[in-house]
Amino acid sequence: MFVREVGVHFSVSTWNWAALLKEGLSYQSMLDEIKKSGFGIEFWLATMSKADIQVYEEQYKGSFAHVSCHTSLANTYKDEILKSEIALCKRLGASLMVVHPCSIGFDAHTWDAHYAKGFDSKKFEQIEHYIELAERHQVLLALENGPIEVLEQVMNYVESKHLGSYMGICIDTGHASMHMNEDAEYLFNLLRRFLSNLVQLHIHDNFGNADDHLVPGEGVIDWTKVLDIIGQGQEDVPFVFELKGQRNPLQSAFSAKRFIENHA
Repeated sequence: MFVREVGVHFSVSTWNWAALLKEGLSYQSMLDEIKKSGFGIEFWLATMSKADIQVYEEQYKGSFAHVSCHTSLANTYKDEILKSEIALCKRLGASLMVVHPCSIGFDAHTWDAHYAKGFDSKKFEQIEHYIELAERHQVLLALENGPIEVLEQVMNYVESKHLGSYMGICIDTGHASMHMNEDAEYLFNLLRRFLSNLVQLHIHDNFGNADDHLVPGEGVIDWTKVLDIIGQGQEDVPFVFELKGQRNPLQSAFSAKRFIENHA
């Protein structure tokens, strides 16, 4: 039984509003909605302009209980952009930034189940530099799944170098669930393997083969089992809702929150 009720942080990703922003919704209107809702916020940096950053700093900084960022490098690797975004987190008051395997130099994506390449010492020296930069800015990097082999390589290296205070794991439930047809236990095994390294969750559902980003309960994920496993771990892991194609992102987030609370 999922027993952790007190201390759960629910946040929404600004990615949920991407379509509406593209259609003309102002960034400020989105921030007003999220602020009034009481949710924490995760900035999808790909949709945040310099003007948006200035508005946030001047009018909204300090308004959200929990603030995190997601790198704009969702499907590519660019050294200078990654460094600048780590530094930006401090300006935004974000304590954590999510990165993908490819964001830090791996030839692997969040929808990949496996990774066959061995240890690359030069790659890990570079990753260590990113972690050291994150430490200077007091930002925790959260590596999102991704192939389990990549996560294992990174966390084994991090632990061997005693860098765990500034690098952890973000489990994306939907991305892991995409491999259910090959391995019905993939998501659950991923959660168990990295429970001690877990620093954030991306919460969404699907039908086991595509990245649908549905509200929890609308797909095939066994949420009772997911929450049972999570409940055995740390008590303050943020739940960030990433929900796609919603005409009312806030209403969908509240539906997701109620679903999780009702299954607690």
